[in-house]
Amino acid sequence: MPDPAMARDAMVTRPARARLLRTALLLAVLAAFWTAQVVAARGLLHAYPWTWSWSELLVDYQGGFVKRGLLGEAAFRLQGVISPARLVVDAVSAAYLFSSAGLILVLRLPERFAGLLFLLSPAGGLFPLLNPAAFGRKDAFVLAAVVAALMLVRSCRRPGVALAGTMAIFLVAGLLVEIAWFYYPLVAAVLLARWRDTAVRWRLGAAAAAAAYTLGCLALTLLAPKVDTAAIAASWDHAPFTSDSTGALCCLNFGFGQALATARATLPNLRGYALAALLAALPLALLGLRHPPRRLEPLATTVAALGLVSAAFPLVVTADWGRYITLAVTAAFLAYWSVTRDRPQAAAPRPTLEGLVVRAALLALYASTWQVVHFQFPDRSALIPGLLFRLLGASGLTPLPG
Repeated sequence: MPDPAMARDAMVTRPARARLLRTALLLAVLAAFWTAQVVAARGLLHAYPWTWSWSELLVDYQGGFVKRGLLGEAAFRLQGVISPARLVVDAVSAAYLFSSAGLILVLRLPERFAGLLFLLSPAGGLFPLLNPAAFGRKDAFVLAAVVAALMLVRSCRRPGVALAGTMAIFLVAGLLVEIAWFYYPLVAAVLLARWRDTAVRWRLGAAAAAAAYTLGCLALTLLAPKVDTAAIAASWDHAPFTSDSTGALCCLNFGFGQALATARATLPNLRGYALAALLAALPLALLGLRHPPRRLEPLATTVAALGLVSAAFPLVVTADWGRYITLAVTAAFLAYWSVTRDRPQAAAPRPTLEGLVVRAALLALYASTWQVVHFQFPDRSALIPGLLFRLLGASGLTPLPG
């Protein structure tokens, strides 16, 4: 007869072994992302200062208070202590490294197939790695703000502290890059969903506070006074600015009307971006199918719907749609993930070897067959072949159908 003590020991060690394997998987995925991000950061450092990315990263306050100028001002003020290039690259790298750790170790995306699909999406976790020009933009701080705010909402036990904390996080992110404020309503929707059982008066007040905060921040962006772009260029001895209207300086003084007119004049190939958006949304669609909403609480649902509109709004006034499709889908996916992450799950059947092989193949195909570029000229599609097609001989600049 089998020894009962040995059977009990086996029952105890099996869950421990499963936890160990899950931890090893999480750490392996994190190590892969950190390695790729460090390599991308070295590429950004070597490109200093002659790229559009650097013209945005070095915008400072020397011509007056300006949106997205906080990082450049810090680099300008501290250049006697640390080189501007090193400070900026370290800040961008830290934002990506923090975000990866939060997504993988705290929000634990690799534990579900939809989470892995998002991490390996060319318009999700892989986007800044596949687009070096996008890696050097300030989208890193938007992602870090969303991840930090969702981690706070998930861990904080006092809703008032969570609300104030998320506002503080996005205030700093918005001073680094003003587009961060467009994604705050989705975080507010997660907060309201988490505390759906608190007093109605508090929840209505929190929703009103979040709306006032978002509108106030966006008004600051749209109504900010004009700045002296020549003074900004001169503060860096005109590098990377060959004049006071090149690079990111060209758009600093745009009002809403000018931004809208410029976006219409450079309207991209809509079919290519639409197909890319559908592919980018597949992890979110899969997550919704596997974990549908249990109860549509009216207030949180309304704020979430407004948050989706807010997240999509930058597409109206910008030309580099690849970046903003990625940011909108990322914010929406992480918000929904945070709402469903801690639900009790039915015990899943142990996966078979065949099932694991099929999932791995699907992940590999999704990650390697397509890519969306952060910006494309109107006469070309932004949806291009992925790594697999390039290995088979297709050009990375050849658009896919559409």
